[in-house]
Amino acid sequence: MKISLNWLQTLVNIGALEQSLVGDTLTQCGLEIESITPFESVQGMLKGVVVGHVTEKSKHPDADRLSITKVDVGEAAFLQIVCGAPNVEVGQKVLVARVGTSLHSVTGATVEIKKSKIRGTWSEGMICAEDELGIGKNHDGILVLEPNATIGQNASQYFHLYEDTILEIGLTPNRGDAASHYGVAIDLAAALNCKSKLNSVTNGINLPHYEAQLPKIQLPNPSKELKLPKLNIHNPELCPQYNGMVIAGIRVGPSPTWLINYLTCIGQRPINNIVDVTNFVMFETGQPLHAFDARSFDKGSVHVRPGNAGESLLTLDGIERKIDNTNLVIANETQPLCLAGIMGGKNYGVANDTTSIFLESATFSAVSVRHTGKMQGIKTDSSFRFERGTDAGLAKYALQRACALLLEIGAATHYSEISEFRSETLQKNKITFRYEKCEKVCGFTIEKNAIRSILKDLDFQFVSENEKEILLEVPFRKTDVTREIDAIEEVLRIYGMNAIPDSKKVQFHFPENKSDKKQKIYNIIDQLLPALGFSEIMSTSLTKDHYYAENKLVIKMLHPLSADLSVLRNSLLAGLLEAAIFNVKRKNEDLKLYEKGRIYERSVKSGESFQESEMLGMLLTGKRQDSDPYQKDVQSSFFSMKSYVEAVLMRVGIGFKTQEQLDHPEMSPCLNYIVNDLCIGSIGGIRKNILEKFDLHQEAFFAQIEIQKIIKSSFSAVKYKEPGKFPQVERDLTLLMNLDVKFEQLKEIAEQCERKLLKDVRLCDVYQGEKIPAGKKSYSLKFTLEDEETTLTDKKVESVMGKILDHFTNQLQAELRQF
Repeated sequence: MKISLNWLQTLVNIGALEQSLVGDTLTQCGLEIESITPFESVQGMLKGVVVGHVTEKSKHPDADRLSITKVDVGEAAFLQIVCGAPNVEVGQKVLVARVGTSLHSVTGATVEIKKSKIRGTWSEGMICAEDELGIGKNHDGILVLEPNATIGQNASQYFHLYEDTILEIGLTPNRGDAASHYGVAIDLAAALNCKSKLNSVTNGINLPHYEAQLPKIQLPNPSKELKLPKLNIHNPELCPQYNGMVIAGIRVGPSPTWLINYLTCIGQRPINNIVDVTNFVMFETGQPLHAFDARSFDKGSVHVRPGNAGESLLTLDGIERKIDNTNLVIANETQPLCLAGIMGGKNYGVANDTTSIFLESATFSAVSVRHTGKMQGIKTDSSFRFERGTDAGLAKYALQRACALLLEIGAATHYSEISEFRSETLQKNKITFRYEKCEKVCGFTIEKNAIRSILKDLDFQFVSENEKEILLEVPFRKTDVTREIDAIEEVLRIYGMNAIPDSKKVQFHFPENKSDKKQKIYNIIDQLLPALGFSEIMSTSLTKDHYYAENKLVIKMLHPLSADLSVLRNSLLAGLLEAAIFNVKRKNEDLKLYEKGRIYERSVKSGESFQESEMLGMLLTGKRQDSDPYQKDVQSSFFSMKSYVEAVLMRVGIGFKTQEQLDHPEMSPCLNYIVNDLCIGSIGGIRKNILEKFDLHQEAFFAQIEIQKIIKSSFSAVKYKEPGKFPQVERDLTLLMNLDVKFEQLKEIAEQCERKLLKDVRLCDVYQGEKIPAGKKSYSLKFTLEDEETTLTDKKVESVMGKILDHFTNQLQAELRQF
């Protein structure tokens, strides 16, 4: 939000305070200044350009199209200037750029004026055309001024050029009270007063008292001849206050220079004097206004009501908008004229032939305006303020202020009385403020007088008070102050965080929660995966609808912020793929990514209730970054991902089984991890149709593990023991077996057969093809055995391996492969 320093100075008596002091003060009280920039109505403000009087003119001896002139610029000696303009004549008042001046033309070029010889004749400046000064496009000749122009006057004074300083404020959503120059002035005055009091205590200096004040209004008596439309407020909860008046004798035209300057410097485009005044009052007070052509209410009634099904309105932006009963509108007897608090109808506003207007100033429900704005896809300066909450106490003042300005600039001649509606529910909130509570929250003592001064400067009214507490009445504009803690925050932000004294009394201690298993798991993940080369990402929980077009369990937002943020994710895959394609398009194609976050979905059973889960997601694509340097271009694979996932599961201390899944919607092949008959996660290759949807043209692998299920499983700290004293023995078996036999079955049988000596079983090779009978496959397995008490003998090893082979043969009809 842009704030004009000149404008601000009309509302608070800050005089010529340094810009940096104003910026620092506002930032420290919560209105962060993002930039302070100068504003010039003409670049360079025509510095060095003055009004001159042409006293002599003669033909240049060496150039037919050039003239040698003498120009009086109010100095002791006249300037000799060589001029090529065909229209230069003796007696003209002109604009002269003196030597050393920098001119900024309309083309953007900058020219420095120097004393120079032109065809052998010295020239001591330049007589300027419009385009050379940057104030117009005309280059047919020099700009000739009115005869009464003052010789030597600065061009900036002659043209009444405007110069200002613009403060760019990063306004947070809760600070609707500061969405105006007056709101900023209140905070600035309160903060400066607090600084003054602190400095006077420290240095014994009495500094000035600052006060924010709106201009006083002086209006003539209203005309009794003007008839007001009758107000009909159908839903007071949506419009608790409505004020309106008829202003007649309207003359639509351009605004005066001062009004154009104020609006232009904060980035607003002047339209006409009527609309400009309503905008000016909105940016001054924070209260939006809307001017209707009074002919729109020819039947004498204003209706503030919900829209009707089938109604539509052509808004000012030229779009025909369909309206329903959730949209609040301003209407006459037959049709809607305006989306309340957002945008007016194109055919019902101020036109060139408008002679009288109906001017409204209302308080609308923030929820209602926010809903209609999102539904219709409209953002305006008016809705920006209503969505955050406006100051109901200024609604009537803003109406009178606009009327007074219209009369002042000659845009209107007379006005009616004000038609008012105010709901009984529109009441100021009351809060009890306790000094003891304030001290406890802040951690130090703020003097009672300082607290009282800050609250009064912020317009809080004192209903009653004693030595321990104050009963406060909160101003309407402070919609974010609803509790005692909010009032304490107001005091502390004005007092200033920098003014908090150093103290040993306030100590923050966050004891470790030893029972927080989830945090332990997260700590393990954040240590292990980066060590394995993974990078963590964080993506939003809201994502695109078309990612889940066929998923009936996905949760859609009723009123999404945008088409790209319309559903809650039910998998971490989308965010990981978006991060992957962002990197791949920038030639970073070898990726290991992981994310911890929540997913959301409807219950499979009912489809109505919702559930959310804490998940770990991992994505792998491109070449293996930890591959052998002598084996170039080793691509990541399903088994690469499997090794990383199992490293995580083993590191958190749980045992698991695996189970293949053929119908997973996101992955093929897919392997599920089972713990205590509970599926805790899945890994697999991402399906091609999903990769195509994300425009990713390289193979990628995904894993997703549910953290809560790990916690519910037999999660325990990993126990370590020193290596055995006796050597391990390895034996290989190559088996022929049926195609439907899985490695997991072999491993489980072997472990049940020999629990003491068998330490590990690994699959080394799988083969189908030549010399293998139809319906069969070959598995090569490696068995690791160890006795912790004595050295294994060949006889013992052969006995164990023979027993394991017998179990394979009896249970799975496996047999040793003969070579």
